Amino acid sequence: MVFNDSSAPEAHRLFFAAEIPESIRIRLYSLSKYWLQNVEKVKFVEPQNIHITIKFLGDVHLLLVNDIIHSTQKILKNFKPFVVKIGNPKLIKSRVACFEIWRGRYHLDTIFQELDESLNQFGIEREFRKYFPHVTTARLKTYVKALKIEKYNPTFRVDQISLIRSELTSDGPVYTNVKTFELKGE
Repeated sequence: MVFNDSSAPEAHRLFFAAEIPESIRIRLYSLSKYWLQNVEKVKFVEPQNIHITIKFLGDVHLLLVNDIIHSTQKILKNFKPFVVKIGNPKLIKSRVACFEIWRGRYHLDTIFQELDESLNQFGIEREFRKYFPHVTTARLKTYVKALKIEKYNPTFRVDQISLIRSELTSDGPVYTNVKTFELKGE
């Protein structure tokens, strides 16, 4: 049973993500601060929370978490590590500042599709929007037209996918790693 109410008893807000090396997260954060320095009402994603979301699950009852982990292990054991290249900055609907993913999109999309289909058996709704892999670095409350910043297109190896718990607090979200799945390509 999935709860869509964050006050649901014994439920955790969960998502799957590919984590990004610390040095790249810090640089993306710095670039975003520079990029949006003259924009009012911006909420930056703290460097430790920068990641590539693969699938947001919402509030999931704790009794389902072990079954979800087991199902996910069966899926992800078939995937090999892959390389991601971060692309240029982009504004999504003028409200979300992010960096596109240039390389590794196919792998991320395939993992998303398989998780999306598998998790439906646990009552987690399928995503009907096309998956757009990206790295969110800020959320804006005011309209902003495109801004230019220096190019920064690092590559890194993704050799694991994480199931992460997100606790919403007044100071921003607190992320806790629930389970890490190694990509070994058995």
